[in-house]
Amino acid sequence: MRMAVCAALLCGAPFHSFAQTADGAALAIELNTSSDTGSGCQLSFVARNTLSDSLSQVGFEMAFFDKEGALLRMSTLDFRDLPQKRTKIRQFVIPDGACNALGRVLVNDVPVCEGLTGGTCYDALKLTSRISIKFEN
Repeated sequence: MRMAVCAALLCGAPFHSFAQTADGAALAIELNTSSDTGSGCQLSFVARNTLSDSLSQVGFEMAFFDKEGALLRMSTLDFRDLPQKRTKIRQFVIPDGACNALGRVLVNDVPVCEGLTGGTCYDALKLTSRISIKFEN
């Protein structure tokens, strides 16, 4: 049994390098609030970069689903800069929709991630939600 585990670890299993470290360093994004506006649903995010690098530009491709799981829309949200050891608030309006229709927000990709060395922004993500809308990758 021990030989099989060692063989899988050394020979057969793919190796992934994750930017999130054992000491808990991560790119933590919390879906904090939602509120209806005249033009759509405003989502507020709290972003905290505890990685070893400041990020000069970050964009997240997000998919928005209704409560039944149907895709409503996809959009890339520009979180701009996320300095190391800092917390930033970012707000975005999702047009033409009510917040109570949203059931889940999925980070589908991180197409823009400038400043991180030794990993990818997607690997470093630690997502949470303070509200009833699920937030995941």
